[in-house]
Amino acid sequence: MSYNFLRSGQSFSEMQDIAGFFNARGGSFDSFLYFDIDDATVIDQSFGVTVNGQANYQLVRSFGGFVEPVFSPIGTPIVKVNGVTQTPITQYTVSTLGVITLIPTPSIAGQTLTWSGSYYYRCRFLQDNIDFEQFLQHLWHLKKIEFTSIKQ
Repeated sequence: MSYNFLRSGQSFSEMQDIAGFFNARGGSFDSFLYFDIDDATVIDQSFGVTVNGQANYQLVRSFGGFVEPVFSPIGTPIVKVNGVTQTPITQYTVSTLGVITLIPTPSIAGQTLTWSGSYYYRCRFLQDNIDFEQFLQHLWHLKKIEFTSIKQ
């Protein structure tokens, strides 16, 4: 990301907000959740096929022929088994890392699992420092701040 100008001062604190968020993460030390408005939702995304005696299944999402895990779902996703919507808490639970636990443990193999919902990306800054450049009073440049999604 780059910013042509960020305001600072009593009325606007854009520069301070970015610096504070970056510093609170310790640069690249700690991760954060990022919501990508263009890519954060799935509808009837397949995430597995039941295996007799297996209760836990990781949420995933497809992108360009690649399937990757979803580790940070937002809220409670809608889960379907063979197209039938399941009831949260009584028929499934979801962990904070996106693992669906079916209740009871499936005794029938081969049932398709799908989910609908939104998710965050867990991200980390790539650098430990950022360089703001002041070009006028209370106006700053931030030429580049980079982050990447991480897989747990």
